[in-house]
Amino acid sequence: MEFNDLREHEAGDEIGSLAIKIIFLTLQSNNNVFDERWRQILAQREEKKRKTREAEEKKRRQKEERRELESVRVNQWMEKKKEDDMRAKELRRAEEKRKLDLKERERTKNAALKLSRDAWLRNKMAAQKAEKEKKEQQKLAEEKLKLEKRSISEQKVNEWMVKSKKRHRPVSQDISSQAKRPSGSETRTVSIFHAFGPNRPSPRGRLKQIYLAAPVYVIIYAESLKVSSGRV
Repeated sequence: MEFNDLREHEAGDEIGSLAIKIIFLTLQSNNNVFDERWRQILAQREEKKRKTREAEEKKRRQKEERRELESVRVNQWMEKKKEDDMRAKELRRAEEKRKLDLKERERTKNAALKLSRDAWLRNKMAAQKAEKEKKEQQKLAEEKLKLEKRSISEQKVNEWMVKSKKRHRPVSQDISSQAKRPSGSETRTVSIFHAFGPNRPSPRGRLKQIYLAAPVYVIIYAESLKVSSGRV
């Protein structure tokens, strides 16, 4: 009984050990499958992470490239704007200089025109003044010449009258009859004008006119008529 029991016991132990081995192998097989699956999952996760990192790196590089391009464009735009501003500033300076030069030329031109106009006005006024003085001098000379001629004519007539009075004391009847005898001892030299007719007005005015016009003619005419001047 004891021997059989021992054999049974040993047989049970072998069965249990075998069962344990089977379970262990099963578990180990399952574990290997699980490990393989887990390794695949881990590999997939790593691949996904790698792809994600690559995508993010690509995006980051693209973003940096875009940022660099944008920075380059901004820098180029700033440089171009700076050049344009400098060019516009130079153009404004040139335009202001041109305007100032134009104003200066206009001012110089106006000043020259003003000086020329003033000089022309001064010359014109001087010429007018000289012309006026010349006309005045000419008028004075003409007046002086007239007075000299009148004085000479009066002197000649008076001389002739004195000589005629000495030569021809009796006065012609036809001329003396036309003259009016003045009052007192007043002596007039009007008898020569009665030779032109009894109706001649203003003997003294006529005498002045004849003195100025043709004193020699009067003398010759009076001499031809044998008219003398004196008391009548």
